[in-house]
Amino acid sequence: MTIQRDDPAHDDLPRGAFVYQSLRESLRFGEFKAGQKIREVDICRRFNVSRTPVREALKLLHADGFLTAAPGGRLAVAGINLDQAEEIYEMRETVEGLAARLAARKAKTADIVELSKIIDEQMKCVGDNNKLLRANDRFHVKIYEISRNRYIMKTADLLLNSIGMIRIATSDRFSYSEESCKQHCQIFSAIERGDTQGAEDAARHHIREGRRMRIMLLMEIEAVKGQEP
Repeated sequence: MTIQRDDPAHDDLPRGAFVYQSLRESLRFGEFKAGQKIREVDICRRFNVSRTPVREALKLLHADGFLTAAPGGRLAVAGINLDQAEEIYEMRETVEGLAARLAARKAKTADIVELSKIIDEQMKCVGDNNKLLRANDRFHVKIYEISRNRYIMKTADLLLNSIGMIRIATSDRFSYSEESCKQHCQIFSAIERGDTQGAEDAARHHIREGRRMRIMLLMEIEAVKGQEP
């Protein structure tokens, strides 16, 4: 399938950046599987571009950790192990908790309105995993933004890349539920009323629940691999 540049969000991007953003989104949403080989010629055909922007995009995705070097000099979709996943979630719980605490203290009326709209959209998306995931990410990114802490933003970007790797590994087994939306509502309510401790507690609980479910799935996947001849 050839991808056309018909997304307004990508209209002004150079070709390399466009390929990078599009591939990154496809990776995060599970279109590619861990271990899958990536061929430049396939990506060129997919986006109807030359090799130069594709190489630029693949280099960035490799640096982000989405791709890894495979035998023969090729790149492949990176996998992730249980220890890495545990470390990612340890860090994410701390960062998300702090971001929510700061958001509860710093949120302006416009921030609350935007968060509320994301919550409404997310509730309407229950049952559509891809749409729900996009709304989910917008919710978390908005909280990072409301924290108005540049170091949280930088750390959050790294963590979102890392979480993307966990999503790739578990994409065909994980479904976002209405319970996740309810947890977002709890975080939102605490931020709206300026409850810093409540916002941090709700955010930490939300990440711990996601951690529990993802780690269970990774354990199942590793158990299956261990039984393979």
